Amino acid sequence: MAHELETERLLMRQLETADWALFKDLHNRPDVMKYVSDKNSEAEVRSRFEFRLLPWSVESEHWLCLTLVTKDAGLEIGTAGFIGRGVDVREAEVGFLFLPEHQGQGYASETLAKLLEYAKELPFESMLARVVDGNDASKILLRRHGFSLAEVVPKSVELRGGFHDDYVYQLDLRYKA
Repeated sequence: MAHELETERLLMRQLETADWALFKDLHNRPDVMKYVSDKNSEAEVRSRFEFRLLPWSVESEHWLCLTLVTKDAGLEIGTAGFIGRGVDVREAEVGFLFLPEHQGQGYASETLAKLLEYAKELPFESMLARVVDGNDASKILLRRHGFSLAEVVPKSVELRGGFHDDYVYQLDLRYKA
């Protein structure tokens, strides 16, 4: 089953082989990965990419990865998706990466809203998002969409030669309008 979503400005389609250049670019850009991970080898990035190409269902052990394409110009601007977590896969974790030139234009908010809407159609009851300390834009975005801080895991993320707090946000999908 192909997963395709649409917003006012974006087409969100399941990752395909032709998206390797975008995926590789996103994962090689320090300004994109600043709060995600340190630089990985091309083999590691390729392995993640190949794993995300597999067919996806709520029970999958890999991310539903969607390529975000602008409707007006057909530009690939990032990736987004979620992965099932927890007992009976009733919880999912959401995430997204955008090329820097497309950040700050409301695409993340538009994408998150659509992903939450889609997750409600699936058996997910709650959505998690993890944010490394310092990523204030993502914290604000999540709160704007109804997420609340569930937990702070101190010094649990190793990035840029140090350990950083991981902020875990949660949203109950059963009662969100």
